[in-house]
Amino acid sequence: TPDKYFQGKARCFRIVIRNVEDGRYYVKKRLLDQRHGCVLDEWRRMGMSDVLNARDIEYLRGICVPQITMETIQAQDGEITVNYSIEANAILSIHIFPEGK
Repeated sequence: TPDKYFQGKARCFRIVIRNVEDGRYYVKKRLLDQRHGCVLDEWRRMGMSDVLNARDIEYLRGICVPQITMETIQAQDGEITVNYSIEANAILSIHIFPEGK
């Protein structure tokens, strides 16, 4: 079964961005994991059928969307530091942009 290939522990990441202007920044995160937008889990709930029709595919597209969250952070001394922990097999997209843009 696919479960044999998707084992592991959560990972922690620290990202430091240097040479930025001091001020407020937005951090927009898009997360795909087993609870948010995982097409594999939804397909498993459908019996892992290889006979999906157009409506089935449209259904999967409609419910398998990433979780989106936003927060604000402060750049100080020309640096932004962000720390995140994500589960094994998760995908995290991080978009950092200055306030007002």
